[in-house]
Amino acid sequence: MTSLALRVASAAPGTDAEVADAATVVNRYFTTALPKHVEDEDDSIRPRLLAVGVSDEVERALAVMTTEHGSIETVIAEVAPLWQELARDPGRRVALRKQLHSAGTRIDELFRAHLVPEEKLIFPTMRRLRASLSPPPRS
Repeated sequence: MTSLALRVASAAPGTDAEVADAATVVNRYFTTALPKHVEDEDDSIRPRLLAVGVSDEVERALAVMTTEHGSIETVIAEVAPLWQELARDPGRRVALRKQLHSAGTRIDELFRAHLVPEEKLIFPTMRRLRASLSPPPRS
């Protein structure tokens, strides 16, 4: 989804309708779907792993994961109004391009750094300890 956020900010060809649709999709993902993912990681995965006891390395990765979520949320809070404006008025793409590109690049950088320990350390630990983990909390 970060690639679509960067494409919305680019000079790539697209009709106003395509630009508006892409801005809507990006905004919806980052403001609706991603927060649910973050909540699952912070409120379900992290406490369940900590409850069964994990290595210091995994514990540090879990703490960093939560901190990074805050950094990602901060950038999203700054750029979401721009995506919403672009969805309403795709003709503003050129005027918003610099801000959209800067925020999209920052989100992409944050995600690239964020996903490495999740994929290489946290998720494999979850799979390895699956039988020991308590069931996820019910909403």
